[in-house]
Amino acid sequence: MISVGILGATGYAGAELARILYRHPQVRLASVSGAEGIGERLGDFFPHLYPFDLTIKEQLDDVDVVLAASPRNCCCRGSTAASRSSISAPTSA
Repeated sequence: MISVGILGATGYAGAELARILYRHPQVRLASVSGAEGIGERLGDFFPHLYPFDLTIKEQLDDVDVVLAASPRNCCCRGSTAASRSSISAPTSA
């Protein structure tokens, strides 16, 4: 099983990634971060994600894969997870 973290989980694209990945049989959604809602449960921020028992953090925990769901011109400053070998795809048009 692959552990995944989402940068920008408090935006629309990040919430959708969380919803999809949480149900994937070969993925463990291990950590989420966002600019808003730090310290809150993801389900408190997005009621439809209430069963997910994940806390929004300022920085991701150690994971195998990091997905960045942030605006196109946003950088991931201060994130040790994003500075490792990672691949991200833009989630905004």
